[in-house]
Amino acid sequence: MIIIKYTTEEEGQQIIADKTSQGYTLIEVQNITEGNFLGFLEPNETLPEKDKTELQVLQETVDTLVADNLNLQAQIDTLITSNLQEV
Repeated sequence: MIIIKYTTEEEGQQIIADKTSQGYTLIEVQNITEGNFLGFLEPNETLPEKDKTELQVLQETVDTLVADNLNLQAQIDTLITSNLQEV
C-alpha cells in the first residue's frame, strides 16, 4: 500500500486519476490535522475481505450498478432494433 499526501482538492483528484490509470486501487481518503492523505493498493495487491473500507464497499456497489445498467441498456437497444426491423 502507498500513502500520498496532497494539499489541494485539485491535486488530490489528479493523484487519484493518475494512480487509478496505472492500476492502483483507491482504498482510503483521510483528512486529518496534519494534511490530506490518499491510500492506494498497488496493482495485484488486495486487502482481506474483512478489511474493506466503506469506500470500497460503495465502489463495488456502484460498479455493479453501472454494469447492470449497461447490460440493461444493451437489452433495450436490442429490443428497439428488432422492433424497428419488424416495422
